[in-house]
Amino acid sequence: MFSRFSKPLRSFSFSTPLHFKFHDSPPAAVDTPPKRSFNIANGNKLALDLKKKLRQFVVKNSSQTKEKPGIAFLVINDRPDAHLYMKQNIETWNYLGFNFFKYHYTPAVDEQTLIEKIQELNEREDVHGIMIQQPLPEKLWPSTVNILNQIKTCKDVEGISDENMAEIFFGNIKGANVPCTPAACLHILEAYNVDLKGKHCVIANKSRIVGLPLSKLLLHENATITVCNMHQGDVKDLISNADIVFAAVGMHDLVKSEWIKDDAIVIDIGMNYIIHEGSKKLVGDIALEEVVDRVELITPVPGGVGPVTVMMLAKNLVLSWAKAYNLPFKL
Repeated sequence: MFSRFSKPLRSFSFSTPLHFKFHDSPPAAVDTPPKRSFNIANGNKLALDLKKKLRQFVVKNSSQTKEKPGIAFLVINDRPDAHLYMKQNIETWNYLGFNFFKYHYTPAVDEQTLIEKIQELNEREDVHGIMIQQPLPEKLWPSTVNILNQIKTCKDVEGISDENMAEIFFGNIKGANVPCTPAACLHILEAYNVDLKGKHCVIANKSRIVGLPLSKLLLHENATITVCNMHQGDVKDLISNADIVFAAVGMHDLVKSEWIKDDAIVIDIGMNYIIHEGSKKLVGDIALEEVVDRVELITPVPGGVGPVTVMMLAKNLVLSWAKAYNLPFKL
């Protein structure tokens, strides 16, 4: 997740009212995807569909197991986007009947303390997933990978340990917990019948939890990939030629709306709080109102990638729980 306070949102007006069209549900799958006019992807609806299926599976199988799905999460920062993400997760876990265990630490926590807690949780039968709220405090940045790698692969529900990442890189998707945000992006594209084969995808993010795994997942779908960061001199040209733009830079309007070509697809992963009319407002990386009438598909913020990402984490936890009890699991 990304967060950055920026300048106040510019006001805008239209001589003719602008009507946003939400699809209540994705179009039905067909052999030849239909041509789409401009669409705002309904991530809330996709997340709700997943939530209902996961709840049905958990309720049906809980009587056969010793424990319900259990997740432990370690919280070590006070960022607004971190609080929002955890709030969304906890609401989902309650609905799905998960057991959850929260461990809060101050930014002064040391690496060894976190490792000892992870090792303890690894051995608990009532814990099927472990997550660590990121980013870690700055002093722990050099240790981030080592800390994440202490989580047992089967309990790495965020899918970002070395072993799970290796499965993704080598194409063993079915045997791995796929990182949640990249998984959400692909779920949305699949739901809206976007054929990735041959598409030029530009990812404005190179992080371990988004850009790198997303690039590999897209390559497995035979897309052409460019991974960039906003410090590159040619980033405008790269984005302007993209069929699909994945924006996750963590700053509103840093990716300019005029860079997006007509009929492109925009997956806005950013979550930023800006000050608008004296109060905080949650927005994405790209100004939706400036591109919505000329792109093929765009994910809004809020209500796009975010809620689906929450469900991808829940899906990974249910998968880990099902594996622990040899339950057949498929959505």
